[in-house]
Order: sequence, then C-alpha cells, then structure tokens
Amino acid sequence: MRWYIGKEREPGESEQPYWGGSLRLRLPFIHYPWEWPEFVEGAILCVVPMGVIAAMQASLGVTYEMGLTMVIINNFMYLLHTSFGDPTLAGWITSGIPLYMAFVADYATPGSGINSGAIQALCALQLLMAVLFLGMAFSGGAKKVAEIVPTSIKAGILLGAGIAAIIRTWENNSNGIQNGVAKWSPELGIGPISVSFLIAVVLSFFILWSPRAIAYRKEHKWFAWIAKYGIAPTFIIGYIIGLALGEVPQPTGVFDSGWVFVPHVSETYNAMSPFVIGWPSASMFVGAISTAIVAYILAFGDILVAQAIIDEANDARKDELVIIDPNRTNFWVGIRNLIKALIWPYLPLCGPQWTAGQALVVNRFKNSKPEEFYSYWGGATGMYWGMASIMLVYPIVLAVKPALPYGFGLTMAIQGYLCTYLAMEMVTTNIERGIAGMTGGILATRGATWALLMGVLFYLALVWGTTGKKKSDRLQEEETPEENVTPEK
Repeated sequence: MRWYIGKEREPGESEQPYWGGSLRLRLPFIHYPWEWPEFVEGAILCVVPMGVIAAMQASLGVTYEMGLTMVIINNFMYLLHTSFGDPTLAGWITSGIPLYMAFVADYATPGSGINSGAIQALCALQLLMAVLFLGMAFSGGAKKVAEIVPTSIKAGILLGAGIAAIIRTWENNSNGIQNGVAKWSPELGIGPISVSFLIAVVLSFFILWSPRAIAYRKEHKWFAWIAKYGIAPTFIIGYIIGLALGEVPQPTGVFDSGWVFVPHVSETYNAMSPFVIGWPSASMFVGAISTAIVAYILAFGDILVAQAIIDEANDARKDELVIIDPNRTNFWVGIRNLIKALIWPYLPLCGPQWTAGQALVVNRFKNSKPEEFYSYWGGATGMYWGMASIMLVYPIVLAVKPALPYGFGLTMAIQGYLCTYLAMEMVTTNIERGIAGMTGGILATRGATWALLMGVLFYLALVWGTTGKKKSDRLQEEETPEENVTPEK
C-alpha cells in the first residue's frame, strides 16, 4: 500500500514534485509516499545518536536528561535538509569528535556539575562553523576548498582524525576498572578490554565490510534481513553479552518515570545558552580557529561522499532524479550550527551526512522497483522521523542507558576504520603518504593547530614549486639520479 495522495512525477528521469524554488519544500504524503521500513530502521538505530550523551556528560558536565534533550531536538532538525530539497541524511562531523573533546578540555573549569568554560569554548567553535558553512553557501566557494587544500594535507587530517578516534576508543586506562568490573567511558578509553565490546566491534566490522558478509546477504535471506539494520543488531548482541558477564550494569527505574520523555528544553537552555551563561572570550574564538578549519575540511569530505552516493542512486534508478547541491547543503548545515550555538552548543557539531544511514536508504532505493520504493525522499525523511520519535518513549531510552557508551564506542571505532582507509586511498606517492602520515600523527597527538602548521610547512618544503606529483614521485622512487624535478617558472 502506497501512503501517498500527491501528484505522480512525470514519466522518465525527473524530480519528485515540490513547492518553492531553490529550497524545495516537500511534505510526507503530499509530495512523496511514506516509507515504513526506514521509519523502523531509524527507531532501531536510535542507539547511535544517543551514544554521544556519555561524551557530553564527560566533556560538558550536563545531565543525562539534558543530553537526551539535545539529541532529540538535533534529530528533528536533521529533517530541515530532506524537507527543503537537500537529499543528505544529515549527521555529526563525527571523525573530529575526539578533537572537539580535546579542545574544550583546555577551557574546562574545575569542579563538578555544568562546565561553563567548556560550554563557552564549544559555543565559539560552533559559531565559527556556522560562519564557515554559511559563507561557503552564499559565496559558492565549496568547490574551491577542495582545490586549495593539497591532497596530502586533506589525507593527513582524515588520517589523524581516524587515529584519534581509535586512541579514544581503545586507550587502556587503569581507571577503567571500577569495583573490579571493566567500565568503558569516552573520557577514559576502553580501559581493560571488555569481551562484550570486543564482540560488538568485530561483528560490526564483519557485517559492514567483510566480502563473506556480502556473499551471505545474497545466499541467506535471514542474514540479509539482519544486515540491513547495520550496527543495531551488533549493539544488541554486545549489550546482552555485557549484561550476562557483568560488564554492563543492569538498567534500573525503566518504568519509574512514565512512558513519555518530555525534553528538558528550559533547563538545558538556561544551563548552556550564551545568552544566559555569557559569551565566549576572544581567546576562545582564536583558539577555535584551527579546530574549525579541520572540522570543515572533514565535513567537506562528507559532502563529497554524499555526492558519490547520490550519484549511485541516480545511476541505478532512472525513474527519479535526486539532485544534490553543495551550496544548499552548506546552507542548512550552517543554519543548524548557528541555532545550536545560540541555544545549547552541541559537542559533535552539525555536519552534512550520516554516512551509514545514507547508505542504508540509497541501497534499498537503488535495489527496489518504483512500486516497492517509489521516492527516495520517503526513505530519507522516514529514517529520522523514526529515530527522533522513538527517543520520546522513556522506558526504551532508560533500558539502553547503561550501554550507551557502547553505541558511542562502536561509532568511534567504525569512524576510525573508515577515516584511516579513506586517507590511505587518497594518497598516491611516497611524498604524499609521508606528509599525510606526519600531519595525521601530529593531529592525533598535539591537536589541530600544530597539525595544520606542520602540514603546510611539509607541503611547502617537499612539494611546492615542483612541476607536479609525478616528477616529485620519481625523485623519490626512480633509480636514475639524474632525473631531477624542475621548478616551475
């Protein structure tokens, strides 16, 4: 049954109907059919965005209820993209989360409770992100960024973010033991490696990337059904094993607070908004510049990935044309960062794409017939309607609360894997690999400022002024010493 009363699109390759101009307003049931599979998938995968609550508690000192409030409102705001013509399933700037945590830690104020210093620093960073995204949207300069930043530095930033994510996830810290039980927390690292988390990570990697898993999907319907839900099944398996082994505390008070969670909007605003706690200092804005630049470059990489994924959908389905405009994407990401900075700064920042969710929707869309999955927009919006709505059901969020660090840990481990192999894929010469490795290592150990500075210096010293990467590579690798690199005139 198609949940749709709107106008059918024109035969052949054409866009789904919409209202307006460049900001194409599309509403469910009126401009596209409702897709229940994506709604259900989003509800199951609510554990992924909830996983960042533990990191916000550690870095900003917020309560669990405040963190949940921010996550719910953030997920509803993702719908700005798919409701106004941008096909990206928006998300965090995930690969830089360890960098943001390190940045705000430099401004943390001593004591317990709400950490106003860290929140103000995060506000400065997010305001700068809003300026960058909106500036790119109105100037149309998004493509110029890819041309200006050398490949070796972009790869180094991606590699450093991946290494930082891996370190944050797997760092061994003796404080990870509490009362003889392994306790995972984002600020301590994994501590002693827990069996349940290890199983969850390995199973996640198997489902997402193993060639055997791809073959199993084609051979076994039951495995294909499980695999389409991504890391949600592996989270559940890890959670159950953790409960059985005592590595995860038992959930308590699941039904003590009623069935519906009412977001703590007023409490969160009063504790975090710069209009209430004060604006960031000039030194915070200056200190945030390098981290903001790195975050934007990481986000721009997500935009490039989103374009490639949408292109796959258009190649597979000639009956519907899905248009992605980087300027429109930058506009809505900038608007979200601006709103968040002013009401309550959000630790993972606002980015252009949740890659896993984007892949889930596109894969079903391109492998379905129009009568099975009529319009891309139904799945793209259904995913976040399901995810945001289910988090309002309080017993569910309280039941998974003890294992939320698992969700965050899985996200960081997957991000580390993705970033590292994508970075290695970008570089093609030994000099590029060396610059990327040095930049990435410095980023993971000393932060964004030193990484950008040294990356630029390495590039100027080793690449700038040569005729191109091919001759530069020959200078490094060819046996004939007389083959020198000729400076550009």
